[in-house]
Amino acid sequence: MTIRPAVAAAFLIGAAACSSDPALVGAPAPIDPSRPEATPRPGGGVSEAVRTDRLIVFAVDERGAALSNADITVNVGEVVLAGRTDEEGRIDFVGSEVTEPKLDVHASLEGRGGETLADVESEVVTLVLPRLGEPIEPPAPAGVAAVRGTVTGWERMPAPTSERVRVAELIAVGEEPLDFLVQPPRPGTATPDDPDGLPEHLALDGVDPFPTFHDFGLTTDARAIGLVAYGWVFDALTGQRRDAVLGMRMGLSLESDAEIEGIDVELTHPLEIPVDVVLPATDLSVSDVWLGLALDPEARRLVPLFRGALDAGNRAQTRGPLLEGDLSEARYRAEVRLTSTESVGSAPAREMWAARAARTPDFDLRDVVSPPSAPSLRGDVVAVTLPAGATTGAVTLGDETGVLWTVSLMDPERREVTLPSGFANALPPGAIMLDAAAYAFEGSELRSAAHHRTEARR
Repeated sequence: MTIRPAVAAAFLIGAAACSSDPALVGAPAPIDPSRPEATPRPGGGVSEAVRTDRLIVFAVDERGAALSNADITVNVGEVVLAGRTDEEGRIDFVGSEVTEPKLDVHASLEGRGGETLADVESEVVTLVLPRLGEPIEPPAPAGVAAVRGTVTGWERMPAPTSERVRVAELIAVGEEPLDFLVQPPRPGTATPDDPDGLPEHLALDGVDPFPTFHDFGLTTDARAIGLVAYGWVFDALTGQRRDAVLGMRMGLSLESDAEIEGIDVELTHPLEIPVDVVLPATDLSVSDVWLGLALDPEARRLVPLFRGALDAGNRAQTRGPLLEGDLSEARYRAEVRLTSTESVGSAPAREMWAARAARTPDFDLRDVVSPPSAPSLRGDVVAVTLPAGATTGAVTLGDETGVLWTVSLMDPERREVTLPSGFANALPPGAIMLDAAAYAFEGSELRSAAHHRTEARR
């Protein structure tokens, strides 16, 4: 169900009704060649330039394309400025009315969800209006490739005996997480007692009664950019793993259905440095912890070392390599997600997320931002209280058609935001999901986030 026509009409009617000077409705200056150069911000948001007497507003879709004829309104105290974007998805508001320190900027367009940026201080604002009722198609699968090679560097682990064997497991990594594919068995290893045999992505170095296979084969997503080998000594008497060593081979460029030979991986870095993360005590009982390495500052090349849950002391620990040699530019990284057992729709009712990367292996995340208060919608007023430590926040309203409206809070002290007059009356009947988010940034880096979701009935 689409509600945009009613909301758009409410926009214009409300703008005229609230304005203390009807002449200000549609007040932006006409487009002229002298208007300053400006570009929309990818993904939405505000520019770093502080506003003087001009406010530039862009409306774009979820892919960043310009949206013309989007309805834009700006709250300046009791005055409402209004107009529509041009073919570049842009509208300029010029004059003394936009010199107020903080403005609320709203955008809507028929068939699309709306957005509000509250307490805007910047000169250039970009609002993203996602299409309703038409989910974004996921990218086409990259396909599957096969990689074969040999594991070397076994001498960096204790020698094998009749009671222990050296093992190496190969996985692929990409610039985004890759699903691990089921690997075929190594030829000749399947038996009636073990029909699955030994997977080809495992290499072994043993003495009788253990076999030796230094070669490997790995079937992987073709988006893989590198291979990681985890070597360890398996003690058959205790069932324990020990003396782990890491090896990497980056720079792969694969294509779908490709079969690449000769991709050797050397075990080079003993895993001997404790990598530890601790979080505050919380009633969010479900935890997911990822510990590993970020090989670049943007954390696009990630090497996992541990995936599991926090222990009873809200801690998790693994072992990593010294950051030296070809790892001299790498950083340790911890990422943690905590969720409540109760849910709203398919999402947890409350959750917390945090990520850090550093040259030191100890991560104290007890300053992770907590979930905000339960959000509410009373008439046209969205209300929420952000937690201590939050630098920005947002409240998203949605239903089965998609995101109906997003309210972004630039000032963490803001408690309420009034949406365009008549917005609530234009909402369809049924359940409306309210998702309040709190964000903690350090500079441009998002360090932690938290959500509190509720459901309202219309």
